[in-house]
Amino acid sequence: MDSKDGIDSQARIFNEHFKDPHDDVVLRSKENIHFRVHSIILRNTSSFFRTMFSLPQTGSSSSEAEHCLHLDEEDWVIEAALRMCCGMPIQIEHLRSFDTIEPLLHFCDKYGMNGPISIMQAAISSPELISDPIRLYKLACQFSWEAEMQLSARLALRFDFTHPDIISQLSGIDFADFARLLGLVRRRKDIFESRLNNPDDFNGSNPHYACRICGTIVNDPTWRILRMVLIRELEKCPLGDTIRGEEFLLWPETVACMSATHCSRALYHSESTRKHILELLDALPTELE
Repeated sequence: MDSKDGIDSQARIFNEHFKDPHDDVVLRSKENIHFRVHSIILRNTSSFFRTMFSLPQTGSSSSEAEHCLHLDEEDWVIEAALRMCCGMPIQIEHLRSFDTIEPLLHFCDKYGMNGPISIMQAAISSPELISDPIRLYKLACQFSWEAEMQLSARLALRFDFTHPDIISQLSGIDFADFARLLGLVRRRKDIFESRLNNPDDFNGSNPHYACRICGTIVNDPTWRILRMVLIRELEKCPLGDTIRGEEFLLWPETVACMSATHCSRALYHSESTRKHILELLDALPTELE
């Protein structure tokens, strides 16, 4: 940030909302657009400027050039942040896209503007942003927003976190935050697998299950095969969308399992088995630890 712009005061182009000549600080964007704002506002809303203005000032305080601070950001970023600092109407469109809210957040973080940051945190769960939960999770991690991390993690469960594209999107976050995602996926998979293997939930998982008609042990492999496929699908899509769909009943492994018989009796009932599997999915944890 430079404190002098070398531009004659008459030649300056000011933002129409920030040009009051009574304001004692001028901010200049990278496009050479100037913003007049009172130092009291900057002191009260920015820890950076509060510290800067508390330092001993050198040179002539009446020199307008010395009051002009050259910032590295674009003018729309500076205007949006100053609007929030000054209590002016917010440009909602800037809060509905990651392409605008991210640079705005980083600007406010850079200059310690916690008020605008809290406004953007409240807006971060808008439909436009939660439609991209991976990017939302990454942004929430950068600002340690736990509630938003939990929300985006739940929504992101429809993705395979081991896929190269997803790993690339999550690049840059702390390993601990990435590990929390993987931990949630692992817990869901372990609990789901444990319930599928539980004889109290599924007779096919009971190695000692005996036929009620002939009394012999039923050794049917079709459930074990379907069980492995179910676990694999949950690993690929931790939310279980591929299992929840009606196409589940058309899987070759499902068809084989639901067609299995013993003593001319069907070993499994397709609808009740599917219903119980969906109940298991609904009971799986969705919270980060």
